[in-house]
Amino acid sequence: MKHYFLLFALFVSTVCKSQEPLSFNGVIEVPNISQKELYGRAKLFLAETYKSSKDVIQADDIEIGQIIGKANFQYSPKSMVWGSVGGTVTYIVKIFVKDGKYKYDITNFSHDICGTMTTSEDCPCKFAYTKNMNNKIWADVKNDCKKESEIIIKALTTKMNKKSETDF
Repeated sequence: MKHYFLLFALFVSTVCKSQEPLSFNGVIEVPNISQKELYGRAKLFLAETYKSSKDVIQADDIEIGQIIGKANFQYSPKSMVWGSVGGTVTYIVKIFVKDGKYKYDITNFSHDICGTMTTSEDCPCKFAYTKNMNNKIWADVKNDCKKESEIIIKALTTKMNKKSETDF
């Protein structure tokens, strides 16, 4: 009986591990820059990156140095055969700042049809004719999430390392 329990626990941990939410994060050092200055740069980044930062920002606290926003992008299928899975992908952007460093976390990706995006190789939903096609679409949506995140990270890194425009 103990062996069955051990095998079951191993199976559950393997399945759960493959179901981790898709996320992109990092901690970046910015020496000699105060929390207040980094916070201002992060707010400016959001204002310049999104059409309406007021619509994006969900939580904002200068004292603890955190900004949390909810944004989206449009997913366009690479193949006309996949046309019915086009739609909106929403995600959360979290930026935390402290003296000399900041942390970003881009997570909680959710597609209109696919649902919550995870690190799993297998698509959890059935919208195409075959499992192979479902998995190709799943991989394509995740790839677009990665591309979107890379664009955000590059723009955020540039903004956070740039001197304030009020320093003249």
